[in-house]
Amino acid sequence: MTTLTMTWWTDRRVRWSVLVAAVLLLTYVELLWIDAFPFGHQQTGDTNNLVAGARSALDCIDQGIWRNCAHDSGSPHTGVFHYPLLQYLPASLAILLGASDAATLRFLARLNVLAFGGCLILTWLALCQRPRLAALGVVAVLASAATYQSTSAFGEMLAAFFVLGAVVSIRAQRTLLIVALIALACTAKETVPPLLLLLGLLVGRDEKRLLPSRRLLLAMFAGITLGVLCNFGFNQFRFGTFSNLLLTQPMFRTPGWRLRFEILVGEWFSTVGGLVWFWPIATLVLASCATIGLKRLLLTPRQPLAWIPPIAVTTIGLGYTFGLANWFAPFGWTAYGHRLAVPLLPALLVTALVTVEADLDSALVRLGARRLVAGVLLTGAVIVSLPQLMAPWTWRAAMGEMGAADADCSVPVYIDRTPGLYYHCLTDTMWAGDLAVLIAAAKGDGASTTARVLGAVTVLSLGATALGIVPTNRRDASKAVTKDSGGETNVPMSC
Repeated sequence: MTTLTMTWWTDRRVRWSVLVAAVLLLTYVELLWIDAFPFGHQQTGDTNNLVAGARSALDCIDQGIWRNCAHDSGSPHTGVFHYPLLQYLPASLAILLGASDAATLRFLARLNVLAFGGCLILTWLALCQRPRLAALGVVAVLASAATYQSTSAFGEMLAAFFVLGAVVSIRAQRTLLIVALIALACTAKETVPPLLLLLGLLVGRDEKRLLPSRRLLLAMFAGITLGVLCNFGFNQFRFGTFSNLLLTQPMFRTPGWRLRFEILVGEWFSTVGGLVWFWPIATLVLASCATIGLKRLLLTPRQPLAWIPPIAVTTIGLGYTFGLANWFAPFGWTAYGHRLAVPLLPALLVTALVTVEADLDSALVRLGARRLVAGVLLTGAVIVSLPQLMAPWTWRAAMGEMGAADADCSVPVYIDRTPGLYYHCLTDTMWAGDLAVLIAAAKGDGASTTARVLGAVTVLSLGATALGIVPTNRRDASKAVTKDSGGETNVPMSC
């Protein structure tokens, strides 16, 4: 630990503030498990197809069919649908245990509650050497559309857990865990391997080196290789090819650069699903990371190891969303928020916090020392968090506010029949002129007063922990800030 962290963390009153925040957070997750779960988005359509595909896959295995399972040659469609391998594993397990389709959907949704709680724990573990940043990371995940995903049957939350787990294992330098978790994370989405490699290079490196150690690099490449081979094998099983025939069809690629950039902007700023609105605190962290990187570039251009990592984190985030903008369904609708961003964002958030940890920690100290500013920040955090905290209960009301203004879009529109109208309706829906979706999420029926109060108090507690708003010895704190003038360190975690 740095001198600043030791001074702050060894104060008994600070430890109590962390304990209170942890108890509140645990209680909120328990409320998701007990109270919000019946409201969860389980009949998603996609997940129903996934369960049917898992049954087809198990039937093929019973019959000894290991290639072209439920697939007609020359067709991009298959009875084992196009979803990632990772989603099929728990679904197949539930079916093997005798679960019905409805029970399997409930099992997948329950698994997502656990995955959500796991992401909160992993975020803390990755940053526990700097408790302020750990609290900031946890509240950034809590105050996001990932909370809605925690009670849905979609596979994005489980994917986020394994991608984040892989990043945390690299930071902890646990070789076997790195191989296993990276391999599983790569089966979460076929686009994950290059992104995970870049994140691993950033969190696994020492501040004085551009790349991680050879041991970590070998473990990372071994995990990626294993995961990619599993994806290849699964595609051979269901398509008879190494690629996903359905998802690689040309008609699913967004036409024209202008439309792609418009969708990219919408992915960040749309009030219907943009990350600024549905991952507000995480977006602020990423913006701070970019600002710090640019500041370092301007002040110390000849020290690339100081400014390349934070700029690289921002570039990865922009690159990922631009990649989604090239896809006909960039948000993964129909769902609440930006569904397809969920697998990457917790890991990207942790990488950003690790990359600029000393700068952000010092900034939190300064902000926490200004009580008026801290009060405004905490109030703002609760306001922007409330729609996301309530979404597990109110997502139906929120999604009821989604829709294009054009009457031609009031009926189902299909990409393979009328692509021009499809993209018109997509952008028309994306650029809603109000905050109706977020207001409905915050005020919709279903969420109890207990849920609203507990969610707000949990955010306040975590925010206060991040800002260090507890009675402390200012003289000691100021001395610690002066001594903590060094850069970041990246050592195996030991909290």
